[in-house]
Amino acid sequence: MLHKKPLQKKKLSKTKALSETKSAIKQRLYNERRKQQNLQKDNKKENRRNYMNNYRKRIRADLTSTPKSDEGIPFSNRMDKARSIKKLKQALPITPNKRAAVLSAYVDCNRILKSPGVKKFHDSFEESVEKMAIRNIQDVITSVKHKRNGEAKAALNILTSSVSGENISDRKRATKSLANILGVNSRTLQKGKKIEPKSCIQNTRHFFTRLGKPDPMP
Repeated sequence: MLHKKPLQKKKLSKTKALSETKSAIKQRLYNERRKQQNLQKDNKKENRRNYMNNYRKRIRADLTSTPKSDEGIPFSNRMDKARSIKKLKQALPITPNKRAAVLSAYVDCNRILKSPGVKKFHDSFEESVEKMAIRNIQDVITSVKHKRNGEAKAALNILTSSVSGENISDRKRATKSLANILGVNSRTLQKGKKIEPKSCIQNTRHFFTRLGKPDPMP
C-alpha cells in the first residue's frame, strides 16, 4: 500500500510529458481541424437541405397556382409550357422542311388563329414588318434629302406625300412625330402633301424610267 502513491505520481508525470510532446500537439490540432471540417460539412448539408425544401415548395406553389382570367395565358406555369413544347418537338418530323410544313398547316387552322397566343404572335409579326418598312423609308430619305438634283427632290416629295396622308395631315402632333421618326422637318412633310397626284405620277416616271435614244438601224 505504501508503494502505490509514488507509482501514481510517476504515471501522472509520464502522461503530462507525453501530452506536451510534438506528436500529441499535432494530434490535438488535427482533431480540432477535423471537428471544424465536420461542422462545416454539416452546415453545408443543412443549407442544401433547406434550399431543396424551399425549391420544392416553390414548385408546388407554381403547380397549384392558376393564371388570371383577364391575361389570357393558356398555361398555368412555365413547367407546363416546357413539357408541352418538349412533347411537340418529339412528335414533329425530323427534317426541318417537314416540320415547317406541319406547323404552318396546323397554325393556318381557323380555330387556332382565334387563340390568344397565336393572335399575339401575329400582332408582333405585323409590328416587326411595319418597323422594317419604316426603316427602309428612313434609309431612302437619308440617302436622298442631302442631294440637290431634281431626281432626288422628286423622290423625297414622292415619299413624303405617300407617307403623310389625311389621317396625319389633320393632326399637327402626328405630323411632328412622323417627321421625327423619318428624320425630316415638318415643313418637308407639308410640302409633300401639297403635290398633286398628276405631278407625283410625272415625277415617278421621271425618277424611275429614263428614255434613251433608239439604237440606229444597221
